[in-house]
Amino acid sequence: DASLESGAEIILKAKTSFEQQPENLKDFGREIYVFDGELKPNWTRDAKGNLLHNMRHLCTVTADLSPLWPLSNMAEGQPGFKYWLLEYELVISLIGTKMAARIRWKKEGKVALGPIHVIRDF
Repeated sequence: DASLESGAEIILKAKTSFEQQPENLKDFGREIYVFDGELKPNWTRDAKGNLLHNMRHLCTVTADLSPLWPLSNMAEGQPGFKYWLLEYELVISLIGTKMAARIRWKKEGKVALGPIHVIRDF
């Protein structure tokens, strides 16, 4: 677990699923939350949809996932339910008061990187 201190690099493993090939993956967005408590919960929200105590929104990131689509895998959930799965990492670096981010994935055994646009909450 990384803390939100200057110089920290936070790596978030991400999976995104689709029932069919999406028309546009160029501006795929994801909300990033941080937890300021002791015991890290498995969820960000309670059963009523409210943010958990000590959970706060850090930023929204958008990235172009289209280079990852050829690497997607067909997966199967409930009997007969198939979907496409993209796996990647969001890498967030904190340098002083600035936040930088990039998307990281593996292609043919090599690490590939792409840019992420960060909209930070203040």
